[in-house]
Amino acid sequence: MKAVFVLCLLLSATSLYGAGLEEANTRDEADVYASGTLVGASNAQTIYAFDVKFAYRQYKTHLPGSSFKSKWYLQARPLLEYVTNQGTSTSPDYVNLGGEVGLFRQFRRGGPFRPDSVEIVFNPRAEFDRSVSTRNFVVATFARLPFPNYPDRPSPVNLHTSLELGMESGHNYSNVLQPQGSGTIARAYGSLSLLFWHCGIDPDTHARKQCEAGKRNLELKYEFRAPLQQEIFTQTLQDPAVQFLSSKPRHYFEAGVRIPVFSYFALHPQYKWGSLPPAFSFLDHQYTLNLEVSAKRKK
Repeated sequence: MKAVFVLCLLLSATSLYGAGLEEANTRDEADVYASGTLVGASNAQTIYAFDVKFAYRQYKTHLPGSSFKSKWYLQARPLLEYVTNQGTSTSPDYVNLGGEVGLFRQFRRGGPFRPDSVEIVFNPRAEFDRSVSTRNFVVATFARLPFPNYPDRPSPVNLHTSLELGMESGHNYSNVLQPQGSGTIARAYGSLSLLFWHCGIDPDTHARKQCEAGKRNLELKYEFRAPLQQEIFTQTLQDPAVQFLSSKPRHYFEAGVRIPVFSYFALHPQYKWGSLPPAFSFLDHQYTLNLEVSAKRKK
């Protein structure tokens, strides 16, 4: 019921802002997003879950003191995220309260293997798990490099790639094993997203035309974190779960197919494996069927 309530709120938001929003193709692209989920996992009973993201609106301007022909922009936006899985501790639940601020520059398209823009992003945020036993303050600093659609000619299958590389630093104020916290957080961070979609044949010309990323798509995402200091890790393959401090690398992978239902709404079957901050609760092969609503700011 909570998920349905959140979905209705976000749908109302799209109506309220009207012409300011349009449909989004992925969660990363969306400024307003929510999904309700029916979950079945190898180590959990069937339960419901939901995922909420709010990043509206974005502020963007030329760098102060520069002309309107400046190649660099200053941009900022709020970034609030709440992911929870009611009824199980095996899912990487988290609350992020923060925002993104940074520099942006657009490039001319120079080929399929060159980024078409670069963002230097600073993402300060407070991180909590569902029980609020793990409390972090983290600043992520990274470069975001989106690569243009590939190939650059009409093709039945197309690919858009996004790469993020940087560091996450901050402080852990408490965790399950250390009520006083483990102290300094320092992690190497990397993320790779692949978005595949299909371009059909024009019914009038009977020829294939190049098209932008479609609402019906396949998305693969991988995240890597390498802690330089020991942090909490929760191994959920056993019952009860085993929690320990470790500096071992943390991996996370998800894959999903997005199937539009009607405006702003889609079905999203999804697979997840791995662990995410703040508590790094290891997720062992979770399969979900999401009903999602998403929107992004019109360009």
